[in-house]
Amino acid sequence: MEVAPEVDVYIRPKERLSLRPGEYLTVGQAAEVVAVDSGGGDLRRIVVGIPVSDWSPRQGGVRVVQAIDLVAAIKRRLPHVNVHLIGPTETIVDLEDLGVSKPPWLKVTAVWLLLFVGSGLTIMNFHADVSMVRVHQRVYHLITGEYKAHPYILQIPYAFGVGLGMALFFNHLLRRKINENEPSPLEVEVFQYEQMINQYVITQEGSRQERAPDPREAHDP
Repeated sequence: MEVAPEVDVYIRPKERLSLRPGEYLTVGQAAEVVAVDSGGGDLRRIVVGIPVSDWSPRQGGVRVVQAIDLVAAIKRRLPHVNVHLIGPTETIVDLEDLGVSKPPWLKVTAVWLLLFVGSGLTIMNFHADVSMVRVHQRVYHLITGEYKAHPYILQIPYAFGVGLGMALFFNHLLRRKINENEPSPLEVEVFQYEQMINQYVITQEGSRQERAPDPREAHDP
């Protein structure tokens, strides 16, 4: 297929994706592609099918593909196409594990028990440090003028309020979000953590690939 010189291809690399061992990485897998072909041809179908590199278990579990690799692959196949890059300049490729993974029920149970006991002890220690029982007694005495060792009329709503406040703070009630349009603080922290991990992987893998010899140069006479 002959491509006219006035053809523009816009690619936006993805931040992260997964591949199976031995699967070829194509431009369409690594980026979103928009092809403007004045001739009305099937240019986009050709571009998304262009292979970038093969992915094998010997190359490790993570690899960083530079946007320039996508541009070079397109230009090798379609030299007359004008390639425009939009968005990220690196794509993290994860190698999927084809083995059957079993749910780590023992680890999940141990972590759940650890968090449950730890959070419970934290709340109890906090209440002991601030003398919450004496605070409730004092508040009840100021309101009613009477003294009670266990002012349940304050303690019971307070106990429910702690749980309700946690649900509102984390924007989750069991498996449902209270406000679908607003992320919870935990989701924001996880997002920031993933961004830092991605940046770390890009930096480390980029340095490793720069130190590694180019296999194409090794085969050159």
